[in-house]
Amino acid sequence: MSSLSRSGSLTPILPAPGRTLGKTSEAKVKLANSSKDISHLTDAKLSSLAPPPPTTQIPEQYHIIERTITAPRDPTVKSEYRDSDRCWHSTVWPSERPIDRRQVMLLEEWLTRRLQELIITDHLEEVKERQKLYSMAFHELIRQVWVQLPERGQLMAKIWQRYLLLFEHILKMREHERDQYNQKTGDHQLLYQQLYKDKDLKFSKMYMTLAVEKEKISAAKDKLERSVLLLYEEHKRQLESDVDMKRLIKKLRKQGMCCCD
Repeated sequence: MSSLSRSGSLTPILPAPGRTLGKTSEAKVKLANSSKDISHLTDAKLSSLAPPPPTTQIPEQYHIIERTITAPRDPTVKSEYRDSDRCWHSTVWPSERPIDRRQVMLLEEWLTRRLQELIITDHLEEVKERQKLYSMAFHELIRQVWVQLPERGQLMAKIWQRYLLLFEHILKMREHERDQYNQKTGDHQLLYQQLYKDKDLKFSKMYMTLAVEKEKISAAKDKLERSVLLLYEEHKRQLESDVDMKRLIKKLRKQGMCCCD
């Protein structure tokens, strides 16, 4: 139901009058029309004019550097010659144009190792540090996609930036909730400390009052005991005086009886 034109593209053939196309013929017509999209060919021609990928965010301390006596053949590899060791120092990873499979494998190894080395007791701080690592890794992945198709890399970068904004908003909300919780906990602790302090002050005042009252009672007891002792001594002297008086009376009576005789 279709034939090749002089230009080499598929051209659908119209059915004869009074006849209709079958399902197979309609599918072939649709395939012929869809084959007109040649954007993949123009994209390949414009790849040399596409903007370069963004700069890597991997810290330099984690870059993989190789030393060679001769200069690297690949012009896309970032390298410099150093007189100190008379060698070329080439940055193997992350590359200026990360297009091979090795770049993906090295990125995965770096991310796995950095996550294993991450040890933080605070859960919220751990989430923030993990987010930084994931952000750098995903940015490096965008660079790898950018080399193949810049438009796709730009779209991934925009989506990732919007996702980061949403994540940071949620993270700030969690930090605000944590600060409020810490503030309430601190206020409660201050309240409890003040209550215990007031309780201690009241107890101290009550203890001092009881101590003073105890001293007063002890002094009154000593005074009472002295008074009782004085009364006892006075009573004892009175009894002795009564005994002497009775003896005197008895003696006088005897003398009086002797005088009458």
